[in-house]
Amino acid sequence: MEIRKVNLLSEVDQLKEFWKLKKVADVNDHVVNIIKIKGEFEMHTHELGDKLFYVLKGTLFIKFIDGYVSEVNTGEFVVIPKGSQHKPYASEETTILFFESK
Repeated sequence: MEIRKVNLLSEVDQLKEFWKLKKVADVNDHVVNIIKIKGEFEMHTHELGDKLFYVLKGTLFIKFIDGYVSEVNTGEFVVIPKGSQHKPYASEETTILFFESK
């Protein structure tokens, strides 16, 4: 058995590019990633499972295909249901931790 401790603050400090995932852990059949974003990503869908976005710093906006926009602030998280078309974006630098199926 391997016990791995992660210093999340240190991992976040190593993020230098926007929209580049950094894997920080595996949990059962999920991967835990961090990412720094600014600007928009494309509208897309995750078919393998739900996705949890936890905002470490900043404000994440998620626009859904029906036009609804969810605002997620520092310390908050949102779960995007499997199959939901969504488009994440941030007007200012935002750091996110998220869980998704492998």
